Amino acid sequence: MTELPSIYGDIRLQISRLMQAACCRSHAELAELLEVPHSSISQSLFRERIPREWEQPMLRLGINPEYVLNG
Repeated sequence: MTELPSIYGDIRLQISRLMQAACCRSHAELAELLEVPHSSISQSLFRERIPREWEQPMLRLGINPEYVLNG
């Protein structure tokens, strides 16, 4: 799985930005919007990286991946 590069590696902050931009209140809701398994969110937190596969769903939702990664 390829991952998006980030300058600041705080994955919790990145997921928080993504959830805020997507207006989500839970990881399950975020997974549904990104059309990925809920376990993908947990794996991202564990690996401390956002998978590249999330880039297209973020763009489709109007979310800038650069903002999510680096603020």
